[in-house]
Amino acid sequence: MLTDIRLQENGTLSEGRVYQNVDDKAQFLVIPAGGVLQVIIDRKKQQVGTMGVAGISLHPYPDGDMVVCLEPAPGTGILGVPLSDTDKTGAPTPPVFSSHSVDWTWGDR
Repeated sequence: MLTDIRLQENGTLSEGRVYQNVDDKAQFLVIPAGGVLQVIIDRKKQQVGTMGVAGISLHPYPDGDMVVCLEPAPGTGILGVPLSDTDKTGAPTPPVFSSHSVDWTWGDR
């Protein structure tokens, strides 16, 4: 479900959207204004990573209030490559979690 969480990109408020997983309240899908670098934030696992692998797909409802995430099999994780995997993401530092925010750098992008 769409949240009212505000997204900042490079220190500026963004028009991006943040969705919360209705089945796992600790998990969020972040879609920046450009929609290119979609990421999953998992507060329980303390990870930020790419959106999905193995045939997972997103289907936004036309009104934008909900995104349905389809998984190829039950239990398939939707967190693709974690940002802490610097060999694959180029991220210089791991994400920093606080009680009300998550800060991360996405490699050289």
